[in-house]
Amino acid sequence: MLRKLRTVVSNSRALAGAVLADEPAPIGPPTTNDKEELSFFIDHHTMTIELATIGAKKAVHGDLKVLCGEMIERFRNERDSLHEWFERWYAQDHEPEVTEDQHLVIETLISLDGHEFEVEILKKLIRHHAAGVARGTENTWKSYHGELRQLTRNAISVWSREVCIMQQWLCRWHQVGEWDSKKS
Repeated sequence: MLRKLRTVVSNSRALAGAVLADEPAPIGPPTTNDKEELSFFIDHHTMTIELATIGAKKAVHGDLKVLCGEMIERFRNERDSLHEWFERWYAQDHEPEVTEDQHLVIETLISLDGHEFEVEILKKLIRHHAAGVARGTENTWKSYHGELRQLTRNAISVWSREVCIMQQWLCRWHQVGEWDSKKS
């Protein structure tokens, strides 16, 4: 299963770097959604990199460490593309924002170890990915730029697979069954 995910991730990474616009989008209503989406996903990717960095260092299971390492690389590459598009299309950049609540999540995760850490990092990554899938699914069709639509569609596919894998790990490794991802 991890091998299939790596193939999807590899294809997604190649597309993220390969799809470049020839010119900026026209100024006006069609570009508003793209600017908001770029901002959201730059922030989202930044938080994912933070979570995955902690996971790569503190995870107990090797598979989770590997997945976190792959997330770090993939999300950095995609975030670089998002920054590049933001600059090219809008002649400005978006400085990533990590909220106070997100900083608290990071601090909490840093304070945990072993089984307790792994359960919480898996729950946080699942919830975070699910939020990205929901946002991307809701807004992909509104995107003016084909590059952003393609990256978002690829991301939705990869994140959905990763959510399934991490949910299986929660059950298999930590006997955590059904749980409400909105509360964790």
